[in-house]
Amino acid sequence: MGFVDVKVTIWERHYFDDDLIKEHKINEDFINDVISESYDHEYLAESCEEMTPEKNDYQTTKEVYDSKGNLIWTNEPIQIQRDNKIDNLIK
Repeated sequence: MGFVDVKVTIWERHYFDDDLIKEHKINEDFINDVISESYDHEYLAESCEEMTPEKNDYQTTKEVYDSKGNLIWTNEPIQIQRDNKIDNLIK
């Protein structure tokens, strides 16, 4: 069976004890600690959005594979395809 992979963005929610707010300054270090030490978190499915190649540094965000797992199509922007072909010709 073939398949399509689609790259998405999604928000994660990490829970922490309210007491931590009183004990710590809320900054990037605090947030990173909450994320790395949080055992209770969930993905917010309603926030899931498909990415476009433009939002993904012009890399593919949709890939089609055949039943053997061979890549048969991507939504790689035409400019990138062209540049790759030129690079291959030069080599």
